[in-house]
Amino acid sequence: MQEVKSKAWRYLAKSGYCARGVVYFMIGSLALMVALGIGGKKTDTKGAISTLLEQPFGWFLLITLIMGLIGYVAWRFYQAIKDTDNHGTNFKGLFIRLGLIGSGLSYTFLSYWSIKVALGIVSSSEDQKPLGSWLSADYAQTALLAMTIVVVIVGIAHLIKAWKAKFDDYMDIPSQQRVWIMPLCRSGLIARGVAWLILALLLYQSAMVTKENDIKGMQDVLQSVSENYAGAWLLGGMALGLMAFGLYSLLEALYRRI
Repeated sequence: MQEVKSKAWRYLAKSGYCARGVVYFMIGSLALMVALGIGGKKTDTKGAISTLLEQPFGWFLLITLIMGLIGYVAWRFYQAIKDTDNHGTNFKGLFIRLGLIGSGLSYTFLSYWSIKVALGIVSSSEDQKPLGSWLSADYAQTALLAMTIVVVIVGIAHLIKAWKAKFDDYMDIPSQQRVWIMPLCRSGLIARGVAWLILALLLYQSAMVTKENDIKGMQDVLQSVSENYAGAWLLGGMALGLMAFGLYSLLEALYRRI
């Protein structure tokens, strides 16, 4: 992989991984509280932002998080365009780089919503899914099916990355820390991969059954898990996995080669 010489880009990347880690750790924490019956029902990224804003010095914490999210967006686009990880220009490489752009776009929307919350333009408690209105009724089914295929591929890629420990190719993990860092990273990636696959199922159901043009998200995934016959246990396990993914992101900020 190519080493990024600019210190500014390195700081942006590391702050971005930290911000992603905070968001996922909070999502997992909220889901765990729901599983234990001691929390509310907001278990998505916006729920995490809302919870952060409710803390002491919440506005300052939110601004700090927004700066990190913007850094992550910038880094994702830089990764894709400059091909810092040497994915190449074959089909697989271009698909991965398009995935990086997609990741950057998704966090762009989260950053935009967070900025609106910080400025008081929208309430942090508003349950908005703005992407849903972008799909016209005529093309909603086709779009949802296309999204389903992409999400399935992303979910499987996470599971493969966990199984083969592909993340180790891009991280300098101290040998004395590997005994606990490797299982933690694997479990986090598995949890996120499973979440993506459940999301794909929900998108497929939307396309085939209801044809609703409402974009599903993490809250829908965790709600679906909680409605299973062993919902509390499954939700608790998923919550711990998402918290592990949050910690994995923080470890990327520490050990990933930029």
